[in-house]
Amino acid sequence: MKRLLATNQATTALARPIWNSLGLRIIGEPVAWAMVAAITAVDFFWCTSVGLTITHWQFPATLSVAMVLSSAGYRLRSAKIATMLEGAALWIAFSAAGCVLTYLATTIARPLQDITVANLDQIVGFDWYRWYATVMTHEVLHVVLWAAYNSLPLQILFAVLALPAFGGSRSSDLVVIAAVALLLTVLISALFPVIGPFGTYGKGHEPWLDDFLALRQVGPWSFNLPEMQGLVTMPSFHTVLAILFCYAFRGTGWIGWCVTCLNVLMLFSIPPIGWHYLSDMLIGGAVTLLCLVVVPPIICRVDPWMRGSALP
Repeated sequence: MKRLLATNQATTALARPIWNSLGLRIIGEPVAWAMVAAITAVDFFWCTSVGLTITHWQFPATLSVAMVLSSAGYRLRSAKIATMLEGAALWIAFSAAGCVLTYLATTIARPLQDITVANLDQIVGFDWYRWYATVMTHEVLHVVLWAAYNSLPLQILFAVLALPAFGGSRSSDLVVIAAVALLLTVLISALFPVIGPFGTYGKGHEPWLDDFLALRQVGPWSFNLPEMQGLVTMPSFHTVLAILFCYAFRGTGWIGWCVTCLNVLMLFSIPPIGWHYLSDMLIGGAVTLLCLVVVPPIICRVDPWMRGSALP
């Protein structure tokens, strides 16, 4: 028994330097990349199974790889630049893989739950149509909330550039927690699909709605990756990211307060601009809080093991 334990310990100790020499000198955030790789693998096998074809994926993939290699080149010269480049690569890869996963989940085509979700809004006293009408009839309010709702790409870019300046692993932790939250969000969305207030109130039409309805029909299907949008309605992934950006910039002074104010505005914008029920947001908030409680301690345990002890 002692000999077996010694052998296992020696194997583990040997495996870490091998991982370092083969991987960690190229990538700096193994946990985040492991999550992205897992989602990508699920996408590949699921797409093959159901007949979903994704075209024009080559440019995002090439750009992500180029940024990873550039990051490796800067790793010993400038840790901040290396982290920025790798963070950008992570977001490109995660956004693409996550978007495809939402399309795949939609193909399950379970019965729509809009009536139930709309009733939940009424139970908590939220009048979606009244808030929508208020926003639409006040031009300044509409413009402000529209800008807040569509600020996610700029917030991601800002996080990529700014978070490395605050040290630690804020940037990669944000991706890991977002990835876990996305998996839970997609699972809930697949089991309890919701089309949104379009059907309930007969208002509005978004480009992604055509994709959503097409995927609920018999395949095969083909989509252009750069034109795809996430198809999750309930829970609201905008809500998830709004809370996570506030978390990522915690303790950063006035910058964190500015990010928080922007995301509070985003939360108000989600029902009328993003076409979500309030219940979508409440469930999205619950998913996020669960991830914030569970995921960071796991990262603290897994990340040192994946990095090993031979990282220069």
